[in-house]
Amino acid sequence: MLILFLSLLSFFNYQEIGGSASASQISSVGNSSYLATAINPAILSQLDKNNIGIVYACPYNISEIQYTRLAGNYKNFGINISRLGQTGFGEYVLSISSGFNLTPALSYGLIVKGLYLDLDEYGQTFLPALNFGISYHLDKLELGAVVENINHPQNSMIDNIPWSIIAGALFTPVQDFSCGLEIQKTNLDQNIALGAEFKPLPNLCFRLGAKTNPIIASTGLGFVYKNFSLDYSLKFHTRLKDTSIISLGYSW
Repeated sequence: MLILFLSLLSFFNYQEIGGSASASQISSVGNSSYLATAINPAILSQLDKNNIGIVYACPYNISEIQYTRLAGNYKNFGINISRLGQTGFGEYVLSISSGFNLTPALSYGLIVKGLYLDLDEYGQTFLPALNFGISYHLDKLELGAVVENINHPQNSMIDNIPWSIIAGALFTPVQDFSCGLEIQKTNLDQNIALGAEFKPLPNLCFRLGAKTNPIIASTGLGFVYKNFSLDYSLKFHTRLKDTSIISLGYSW
């Protein structure tokens, strides 16, 4: 179980699950979604509504390992609480973030987060970490970049949590269609992700996406009713089983 869980920590990172069912097929750093603020805090200053939502996933249909995240924002402040694993054996993350405008189009933000690992008989450990992000919005184009874990968190139990540089773009040529590109580089590997979203109706959208290293294809849909949103995503893994992700949100 320990080897499986530690493998999932590297496999089942934010980019692989997309952070939510709604951001899972398009750029998570260039996308102005409150659920994407767990990675890029600069997005917070661009949101025009307050939001709260929950995300649930069962990684690769492994019932012993489950992922749950509660996220929300109020004005330009955000909070994310996530859990990966099971009782007595898992990873817990609490992050507090804030975003600020430098100009009407350019913003920056900072995330302060704490990572708590409970590995049962192997012990427990806590690590603080920092993310810094920027976001630029120009007409039909949204750009974002993030440096994750810039303080290189490590201790006697965890050698090092890899730093990560993520750059993404979201292009909306027409009102009902958008496409995204995202590149993630760590000191261990590199990932490239592509995605698209189409809205045949004002309250309904369809999404497609793919990423490398490992190769994963995804499809999903989203539905909005008044202040509520419901999103579902299915990811097809080339080496492991498929993963379903569902998120429910409310805005005001």
